[in-house]
Amino acid sequence: MWFLKSKVQKVWLRSLLILIGILMLAVTAFAAWMIYAFTDEITDLHYNLTTVMQRSIDMRLNEIESISSQVELSAVNRSLSKLKSTYELSETSAFHLANQIHNYKLANSFIKSIYVYYPAIDYVVGNLGSFPAKSYFLLGNNLSYDGCEKWLSSLASCSEKGFYFENNSFKYTKQLPYNDFAESTAIITIELDKLEIERILCGGSKGAIACILSNDNNVYAMAGDDANSVLSKLPSEAYADQNISKWKNYFILRQSSYTGILQYITIVTRTQLLAAVYQIRNIAYVFLTICLVIGVFLSIFVSLRNNRPMQSLIAKIKKGNESNDSVDEYQLLNKMLNRSDQSELLLEKQHLHIESLFLSNLLSAEQSSSQSIFAEMQRLDLEFAYPQFAIILLRHTNMNLRSKSDAFADIVPSIHTAITEFSFISAEYLGDLVLLFNLDNKVIDKQIEQIALEIARILPEHSNYITAVGGLYETLPDIIKSYQQALKVAELNSNTEGGVFIYDALALKNVYGETFSTNLMSEFSSAMDGQHYSTAQKVVTALFNQYIVQDANAYISRCKKYAVVNKVIENVKIVSKQNKTLPCEDCITALSQAKTLMELRDTVYDILSLLNEKYEKSSAHQTANVAARAMKKINSDYTNPMIGLYSISEQLGISNSYLSTIFKETYGQGVAQCINELRVTKAKELLTTTDLSVKEVAVRVGFTSDISFIRVFKQYASVTPGKFTEKDAFTALQDIHK
Repeated sequence: MWFLKSKVQKVWLRSLLILIGILMLAVTAFAAWMIYAFTDEITDLHYNLTTVMQRSIDMRLNEIESISSQVELSAVNRSLSKLKSTYELSETSAFHLANQIHNYKLANSFIKSIYVYYPAIDYVVGNLGSFPAKSYFLLGNNLSYDGCEKWLSSLASCSEKGFYFENNSFKYTKQLPYNDFAESTAIITIELDKLEIERILCGGSKGAIACILSNDNNVYAMAGDDANSVLSKLPSEAYADQNISKWKNYFILRQSSYTGILQYITIVTRTQLLAAVYQIRNIAYVFLTICLVIGVFLSIFVSLRNNRPMQSLIAKIKKGNESNDSVDEYQLLNKMLNRSDQSELLLEKQHLHIESLFLSNLLSAEQSSSQSIFAEMQRLDLEFAYPQFAIILLRHTNMNLRSKSDAFADIVPSIHTAITEFSFISAEYLGDLVLLFNLDNKVIDKQIEQIALEIARILPEHSNYITAVGGLYETLPDIIKSYQQALKVAELNSNTEGGVFIYDALALKNVYGETFSTNLMSEFSSAMDGQHYSTAQKVVTALFNQYIVQDANAYISRCKKYAVVNKVIENVKIVSKQNKTLPCEDCITALSQAKTLMELRDTVYDILSLLNEKYEKSSAHQTANVAARAMKKINSDYTNPMIGLYSISEQLGISNSYLSTIFKETYGQGVAQCINELRVTKAKELLTTTDLSVKEVAVRVGFTSDISFIRVFKQYASVTPGKFTEKDAFTALQDIHK
């Protein structure tokens, strides 16, 4: 085909044809299921239609019984029944009864003939008139006496029959005694019109065959195309007792008449029964075919149009690779994708190399301040997602291995595979493998220890590696401090065979003695400045035992002591302003009364504990009062159009999100909703107690325009200010008083 110029297009067309085939099979299966599923429902529907036909005929038969009863109750009939001879007969009365019977025949088209025979006087009154029995037979038999004696004999011997079949005629016969003791009685006979019954049968389901069977399964009446042919083929077992039966391609629906001698039969083919379902199926086929044809042409058009860039790209690739037209495009594209994957791997290696260079430069103290470190990160397109940092240092106890540049080449990928929950960057620095972990603020020191243990577990020959862990910090410059701590820990345990070692200031002091310092004063000052008093407590003992006591120069030692005391006094004054319950003067007096350095150390430790307690209570107290202070400002400044979440949070010196969260937890609604609700309440009060206009009220309650006032008022009051009725005003006044 002209548009199938490449294997890509051929594969696309093959896939499209497969999809079309699958869709066609799915629709065919669905149509088959639908026919199967709805066969019983549709059969029941036709059965109900047959019930309508049966009820129509039974209703007419019931009318015939009613006519018989009316004739029986007729006064003329009762008088004629009592006669012993024709001399007593009143022709006028007989005429009236004949006229009444004739009217019954006209009123019910089911009646072919109706007459009453009086055997005592051998007289008949019917729709043809009132005559002696033989004369009446002559009128009804084309003026022929053939069969008259048989007819009279059957009338004379008639008993209580009801509906019955006789010589392919359907009749109704009933004795009409004038009393319970009469020996001779009148006999009414009604013959039904077979043509009228067949006319009703023709009104059934279109294309179906309807018939009436006698109690011996003989066909009395039928209607429908090829009725004789179909009924002659049906075996006797087809007329089973069940209401619905099947025979070959026919569905036979059977119902019984209330008379007990009629069976209503409707015969339909499967095609006729499921014609509606087949029609829906055919419509679905046509619709699907049209959609598929349109879809194919649109797909070809769109494919050819959208395929141009791809074909152009493939042509350029072929040209660049000096390939001919017979080259498989898929193989060519796979080759290019493999190259792309290799490029991605190369970029990933380059990124890891950049991270390694950044960490090496950071550890070499080329970057020292937060600003310079952050600028270098932006230049190298690096980013730390979490606020905490910790260094884990790996050192091999074999000095020969430490001197190799690729000593840790196989370790880093293993660590990346094992440690997936935390992100880190690595660098080989001075013969060690340094891992910088960037951690969430919820991570604690214990979890860092678990990470180190996991790393030590996956190391090859892990017993020959020292895993040293530095402290956990929140600023970029402190990364160097964490590295220095891990480095000191590794040096401390350099003579061991390996293991995991955690930084501990006091343990390091006991080993290094007077010459060792790990910036304890810097850590203490940083903790005090950040009001992290529990952190400051942790280094107090090491601070006095190492930073102050171990200094040989008494003057320098004294200056260091005063520096620590000054930092403590400074924080005592700060916390006392936040929490008035802190005894500021008592703390300062306790510091001045400490006679020895050990007493001063214990006093500082106790004061830090007290500071931590009072500071936490102060923070909690301030947190509890934030919502109340904000509500107070809303109540006092709601008329200020500029009041809002941002202005209130700025006045309180807290963040917008913090104020929003605390306020909503306390009052169950936001700051803006509270302001608007208060303004609407005040506006209702002004509308009900003053003659101010809507615009004036809007200005009074803090809205910058009457439009925004109307919108907010309707939102909270469900009506506009202009439609605020007296009833609403009364309700509002009651709410205000409450």
